Formats: sequence, structure tokens, C-alpha cells
Amino acid sequence: MSLFLKGILIGLLFGVPVGAVGAMTVQRTWEHGIKAGLLTGMGSWRQY
Repeated sequence: MSLFLKGILIGLLFGVPVGAVGAMTVQRTWEHGIKAGLLTGMGSWRQY
């Protein structure tokens, strides 16, 4: 496997949201499209 493909795979693995809110964001994206997923993700984002 090339270094480029390994980098993409690692990026996808670390980019997957963890937890209930992340799972809900992924689920809404799959069921209702990118706009619903984006709005769900933006609604769950907090600034520390």
C-alpha cells in the first residue's frame, strides 16, 4: 500500500466522530443527506 493511501486511511480513522452525538451525525447524514448531517454536526459543536 502506498504512503498516500495509508495517510488517507489514517485520516479517515481519526476523523470518525466518537460518541453518541457523532453517531447521530453520521446517521442523519446517511438518512437525510449532507445538509442535515452538517447542521447536526454544527449544532453539536461547542467551544471550550
